[in-house]
Amino acid sequence: MKKEEFISLMDSMHQEEKEEHLRKNADYADREGKNILANFERVSQNLNITPQTALLIYMEKHIDAIRTYIRYGSVTSEPIEGRIKDARVYLSLLRAMVEQRKALERKDKVLAFG
Repeated sequence: MKKEEFISLMDSMHQEEKEEHLRKNADYADREGKNILANFERVSQNLNITPQTALLIYMEKHIDAIRTYIRYGSVTSEPIEGRIKDARVYLSLLRAMVEQRKALERKDKVLAFG
């Protein structure tokens, strides 16, 4: 694959992932739709795990299917492209958690030294 084709593929994947997130997140965010991480926070409280662990458990289903695809060349439950898309959305949500944590740490520093 040429570099230009890969960049075009990445752009297409990003658009698909945004659409997937918008379609699915309505069921997982809080009712006002303000907290996109609400599902992970609810699950973490219910199971006494971290939100990041809850996300990892959800993502593992897709990673397992990706492993099967790599091992055997196919998966039967849904196209591998969908599993890749879902895993990338979960990685983006993990990045949101990382950024949220950093923002809270900065806020705590400001309050402590403020």
